[in-house]
Amino acid sequence: DRSALTIIRFDRLAADPNNSYSVVKGVDLGHTIDTARAIPACEEAVRAHPNERRFGFQLGRAYYQAEKYEVAKQQFEKLSKDGYPIATTYLGRDVAKDEGEGLRLFRQAAEAGDALGTLAVGEAYGRGVGVAADAAEAVRWYRKAAELGNAMAMTALAEVYEKGEGVPQDLAEAKRWRDAAGTASAPTGTPAPPSEDAKDDGKVAAASPSEQTSSHTCSGAC
Repeated sequence: DRSALTIIRFDRLAADPNNSYSVVKGVDLGHTIDTARAIPACEEAVRAHPNERRFGFQLGRAYYQAEKYEVAKQQFEKLSKDGYPIATTYLGRDVAKDEGEGLRLFRQAAEAGDALGTLAVGEAYGRGVGVAADAAEAVRWYRKAAELGNAMAMTALAEVYEKGEGVPQDLAEAKRWRDAAGTASAPTGTPAPPSEDAKDDGKVAAASPSEQTSSHTCSGAC
């Protein structure tokens, strides 16, 4: 189906590898997002499928990468209010006025089941950002994010077990988590419910299993 392939192309240009609602492997923020292609493609996708929230989120990512911060913020705020949790994480990471507000938003996203927001809470405790540093509390949040399938959280757990930070040093446990991170797939977490557009016309495609694997390279609180 040509329309389904077109939609997958939109996704490949700006999907987040850490988003449980993504249907393809995605690209990290940084030079991997080709904004010259991604912005018009995502704008077209949003116009064609206004009820498909992942397209709005991906458009926000493309705007942010292009340093169009105000319009990116508007996209994330709208989606956050609509219950799209990774957008709340992005508000905390990239838009929040201060560290305390960022942590509040990370917690909000974590409570809604977003693995990236959950990891970001752990990183805040690990680094003492917006809250007093607490290695044991950081480990607790890393574990929550790892249980949601986040490979970066698994790597964080491997590192704390290697160093004995917040937990007794345990090299076997460290290896177990590092191995898990190496084989973790993304998107992970709660499957996305069908969008209104998908219910209406079936045009929003799901990727094949081979398209649903990715490594995680961008930290939740970076």
